[in-house]
Amino acid sequence: MLLNFLDKKWIIFFIFFANYLEKQSMNLLKIMKIYSIKRRRDQTNL
Repeated sequence: MLLNFLDKKWIIFFIFFANYLEKQSMNLLKIMKIYSIKRRRDQTNL
């Protein structure tokens, strides 16, 4: 009974954690894209 309860808790936690990681990685990709565009602009200005 306790094990089953823990399993459910861990599964829910894992799903939340996976969603959080996905959002973080998407934000990171956006930041990287913006940064690379800025760098390219700076290089063309030189």
